[in-house]
Amino acid sequence: MPPVVSDEYRARKRSEIIEHALICFAEKGFQAATIDDIVKHSKISKGSIYTYFKSKEEIYIALMNEKTVSSTERLIEELTKYDNAIEKISFIFDVYKMQAGRGTWMDTVKVHTEFYLHASRDPELRQLLIDRAETYYNSVIINIIEEGKKTGEITSKSNPDVLARLFWSIINGVGFQYSALEEQYPYEEVIEEAKEMFIASLK
Repeated sequence: MPPVVSDEYRARKRSEIIEHALICFAEKGFQAATIDDIVKHSKISKGSIYTYFKSKEEIYIALMNEKTVSSTERLIEELTKYDNAIEKISFIFDVYKMQAGRGTWMDTVKVHTEFYLHASRDPELRQLLIDRAETYYNSVIINIIEEGKKTGEITSKSNPDVLARLFWSIINGVGFQYSALEEQYPYEEVIEEAKEMFIASLK
């Protein structure tokens, strides 16, 4: 009989595989990296990896879900400290502004961008990304915009859905530029300018 392992052990092993996979994806690119690369980097056997994941796509989806859920929960908790919609929007811009120079974040942006392109050719993966954006990211901004419209901080002409997509297009676009060009790109200055322009459009 195979050894019985606890849920805690399984969760820890999954997280270990995910973290090593992120490093491999960032170093070689999502398309080029293989399960064998993850085996080599993690020292975890291929059989063990396939016990938890069927493919590198499945590993990335687990990675993405894990980081998305935890980061969104933290963000929503932090937003409760702010009294109005404009302050909340400003805070979210500042959260991303502070990511400059953080290697793990830049690696995640690179891998995420490449996976987006990969998923664009696969209807199931593309739908997964759409659902993720709607469930976690867009809904946060939509709720803030709607809150601001009710209090009169934000113009009633604002379209929450369009503004949410615009917000994340700015964040993702700037993040992609910075991850590709690194210190050659004035990341913090661009984020600050984008924040001022976006907030001005709400009033």
